[in-house]
Amino acid sequence: MNIEEGFIAERATLTPGSPLWGEHRSRYHFAAPFLKGKRVLDIACGTGFGMGIISESGAKEIFATDMSIDALMTSRGVRPGNAFLFRSDGTQLPFEAGTFDVVTSFETVEHIPNYKDFVADLRRVLKDDGVMIMSTPNAHYTRPVDGKPVNPFHIYEFTPEEFRALLEPQFSKVELYGQRVSDVYRICPFWELPDMLPQDPVSRIKIAAWKLQVRLPESVRETISGIVKGKPFFPGENDFVFSPSELKTGYVQVAVCRP
Repeated sequence: MNIEEGFIAERATLTPGSPLWGEHRSRYHFAAPFLKGKRVLDIACGTGFGMGIISESGAKEIFATDMSIDALMTSRGVRPGNAFLFRSDGTQLPFEAGTFDVVTSFETVEHIPNYKDFVADLRRVLKDDGVMIMSTPNAHYTRPVDGKPVNPFHIYEFTPEEFRALLEPQFSKVELYGQRVSDVYRICPFWELPDMLPQDPVSRIKIAAWKLQVRLPESVRETISGIVKGKPFFPGENDFVFSPSELKTGYVQVAVCRP
């Protein structure tokens, strides 16, 4: 499987019923305050799961790119009227310098071997007073083995220190935020590493209950979750926290970058 096929295969799991659906869409909500009235470039848009949020946030125009023709064809079905779709390599974007007010790039840089060129080209197409918002897994959480990511689709995973070092040659101001699930969902082995989970007796009972509940039929699982916590079993797009204080334990890190 080549890099493009691996990237597409990973993104193919992002459907409304996927446990990761809310997590990925939450990053577009994080970016929303930067988008009103702006021309936005969304890199690796996948099946267009973030375009609606960008449009609803007041973006003037959306230019969404992806390498997968199949993904772009799917995106056509959810494309807002102010969005344009392009098939493009993120390291050789078909846009002039200074074209965009905002660039969004979520969970992409870890898939690209020449990631420095990728970041440089995003800076090239960004206006001098623009904002780039980029996310990538946090290596403090994913814990690559001898530098090799456990995820077979990833080329390299960055610590926050490495992520900042990648971005600062291109941007004068880089703010980093760790992303984690909200407290309502903290007792959740799907998002928390075993050694990060609390081990007190009550928490251990909750963890065991989660492992049992996740194996139940969806309708039963959701009914129980609604009764117990008044929310769906898996966290939704508004159930995540972004904070600089979460960089040690957050499984994803998000950078807000200005030239």
